[in-house]
Amino acid sequence: MLVLAYFNFNKLFLLYMDVLKEELKTILAQKNEGKKIHLMIFIFYKNNKYKRNYLIINLEKLAVFWTVKKLKKYLKEISFIIIIDHLILKYIFKKDEIFEEKKGWWMIYLQQFNFKIEYKVNKKNAIYGLPIEIIFELQNY
Repeated sequence: MLVLAYFNFNKLFLLYMDVLKEELKTILAQKNEGKKIHLMIFIFYKNNKYKRNYLIINLEKLAVFWTVKKLKKYLKEISFIIIIDHLILKYIFKKDEIFEEKKGWWMIYLQQFNFKIEYKVNKKNAIYGLPIEIIFELQNY
């Protein structure tokens, strides 16, 4: 986890996520006064050989759970938006019924946070709306 800037807890946090079979990329960001995205934290995680066999939807759910848990000290008392590129997750986390097994306790854990999920697609790069050079620079940091 790479911390890039100071936090302003009076502003909305944005959690951009991109999940692939091999890796997870997450950026915690905020918008400044000029509506430009201000990077706060960058997380890059390589999936092990077992997680690479998960269905992509299960990897996405795991990524939401894992990232929120990893950043809980920043996200515990505030509102934030998770921005993803899989539309189905928007509805899975809204459901009133709790899944059985692991997915169920992931959802129970996430209920303590005040977040909403937004679906956004950008085919240019993995993390939406950010120059690709920044992603490569952070990834190789």
